[in-house]
Amino acid sequence: TIDDIMRSWYYLTRRGTEIAFGPGRHQTSGAYFLYYYGPDNIIYEYSCGCREIDEDTWRARQFPAEDKSFCLWGAKNNIKEFQSKKPETLPVKEAAA
Repeated sequence: TIDDIMRSWYYLTRRGTEIAFGPGRHQTSGAYFLYYYGPDNIIYEYSCGCREIDEDTWRARQFPAEDKSFCLWGAKNNIKEFQSKKPETLPVKEAAA
């Protein structure tokens, strides 16, 4: 439950565990989450409330690489793979004359 997520956040922060991201809520699944660093700098995710998918009615979606796509509540993350990036600009090729 969200209560378990929050209890875990308090437990981990009181013990000096580095929080990587959260607590928050994923836009993609609706799940509540908490990411934290464990032994050997491995990131663990504790989550609950994931949306169940009905394969007959599910429609794929795509979210832009920006902060609000990762967390509906606005939590900032410390996970480099989740950092918002501006799309790379490809060089424009000159048209052949």
